[in-house]
Amino acid sequence: MGVTEGRSVPWYPQNNRGREAAVLPGFDEKLHHAGAGTMDGVRGAGARAGASEGLGPRFRITRVYMITGLVFLGATWALLVAAAPAIAQGAWADSFPLAAIHLFVVGYALTTVHGALLQITPVAFQGRLYSIRLGYIEYVLMVLGAVAIPLGFLCRLWMITAIGGLFVLGAFALLLWNLGCTARTLKKRGEALRSAWVFIFLLAVLILGVGMALGVPLLGRASLLLHMVAGVTGWFTTLILILSPRLIRLFVSSRHPGLERRGPELGLMAGTLLIAIGVSLVLAPGPGAGMGLWGVAGSLSVGIGWVLYLVAYGLLLFHLFQHLRYRRRRDLEWVIPWIAAGLAAGWPVTLAWGAVALGAEASGRTVGPAFMGMMLLVVFGFLGWVIAAYMAKILPFLRWMSKYGHGLAPATRRAPGERLVGVRDMMPQVPTGVALLGFAGGAVLLAAGSWSGREELAWIGAVVGVLAWLVYAGAMWAVYRR
Repeated sequence: MGVTEGRSVPWYPQNNRGREAAVLPGFDEKLHHAGAGTMDGVRGAGARAGASEGLGPRFRITRVYMITGLVFLGATWALLVAAAPAIAQGAWADSFPLAAIHLFVVGYALTTVHGALLQITPVAFQGRLYSIRLGYIEYVLMVLGAVAIPLGFLCRLWMITAIGGLFVLGAFALLLWNLGCTARTLKKRGEALRSAWVFIFLLAVLILGVGMALGVPLLGRASLLLHMVAGVTGWFTTLILILSPRLIRLFVSSRHPGLERRGPELGLMAGTLLIAIGVSLVLAPGPGAGMGLWGVAGSLSVGIGWVLYLVAYGLLLFHLFQHLRYRRRRDLEWVIPWIAAGLAAGWPVTLAWGAVALGAEASGRTVGPAFMGMMLLVVFGFLGWVIAAYMAKILPFLRWMSKYGHGLAPATRRAPGERLVGVRDMMPQVPTGVALLGFAGGAVLLAAGSWSGREELAWIGAVVGVLAWLVYAGAMWAVYRR
């Protein structure tokens, strides 16, 4: 916004010639549309001032979710230091590994993703968020669940873990209600509903987890394997792969239309369903279970599912890199290659994870050193990298928007002589890159410690993760100091 005769006039980043210009092509208009209309605390037909007032609360709630997730991430790596002996011994049922994994999955990954969905859904699919108040109630339930689940493991009180799971299940129900009501305002409602099928896997993971915590495994010994595979692949990995094309289209404008095709999405859907069905067919796997009719059918379904999933994943990566190759602007914000690198590295990791999971399903030995090491690599390496890379893109943008405003000119928002910091300069590049590499390196060492049985490797990996978190948290602190 500029200043003309004492009055403010509309300003948009794509019309600005500074470093902050066109960082998110088309994103600004979508944010304006997402804030239009009536939302919590917003009245009127959607004038720009009203839109700015409506966007502010949603910026804040997303930041609250993500910063809370970042705090849980630090606690997770600290717990992994204590869990190093159990990881090296392959004692997956030990309280420390269980607490650390669930603190990461629920406290960091799920909390961050839930907060991002409250921001991304109205923006990517062009609508307005139904209720911010529901989002805060959901946040309270998520935090209670994220604390109770690992606490139950550490205290060896499964009832506390079950109660924590019920808190998370309640937060999930509120999220569905909030997004379901939001869907009525979306311009791209059909596209949003095609992506909603992935929530089935989170529901299954939560129900199976609560059942096991209460001592009632709904699918027998298959419950544990389905709980892990559906959570890691069916929910987190698939959700990231489904949302990434839509986010990259917002971040980078391109002449390549491939990211709009539905082929990879259908392949991911078919693959995940076949994997889940195959695992569920073997209700009580054990030695020789693969020789039975259900065992053969289950193994075949899981194998075909993984092939479809990996082919769809590879096709998505192809279109992603073609999209970046044929982008309309030559310069590319520095964090985008880090996101793309994390997605690309996830393909071979997912391939190895699928092979190990298929072997576990066929043999009936759900958790061994190979399975545990691959799970650590996927969870703390791949998911840790990609989610942190997306946070390095989203949080600085939200901070920039809250500092300079959407409906007010940056020139009028800064003190005389103060230099306007561009969006791409909000997050320090070198510390962020070091932190992402540290998360990946720590995960590799954790997996190596599990595979080799060497406690020192697992311990060093956890310490590397703690140091990487300190660097990443410092980079985020710099964002809020700018």
